[in-house]
Amino acid sequence: MSAWAVIIVAVAVGWVLQLGMAWRQAHRFSTAVAGLRRRTGGRVSVGMGRRRLRKAYVALASDGTTVTRALVLRGVTTFAEAREEPALAGQRVRELAEGRVEGELPEAVSAAAVQAAAFLTGARSAAVGTGRRRM
Repeated sequence: MSAWAVIIVAVAVGWVLQLGMAWRQAHRFSTAVAGLRRRTGGRVSVGMGRRRLRKAYVALASDGTTVTRALVLRGVTTFAEAREEPALAGQRVRELAEGRVEGELPEAVSAAAVQAAAFLTGARSAAVGTGRRRM
């Protein structure tokens, strides 16, 4: 085999491997969100935040007014896992939707939580491009 063929095969194998790992990550997060929905019996919303080349996904479960549980997709690249985020539990959904995030959270996580809360309140237009304000 020529050197170019080896390079092309190596790139193709790497690409297929990356696609498989990305699918696995998405499937695991989706399963975690479904489990959150089953355990809480309430409404669940997912938001995405992006800050300086970093992304975060947050799933919020709500009883209507308060966040009861929260999951954050954390980690590096396709090895990220959904983990509980106790700092978001107990916060009021309306205040989160307005951008008032309590506690010290990374900017991307805060932005994702604001977006998810805005989806829960029905304020979809406010969910895009929201910033972070301290209480």
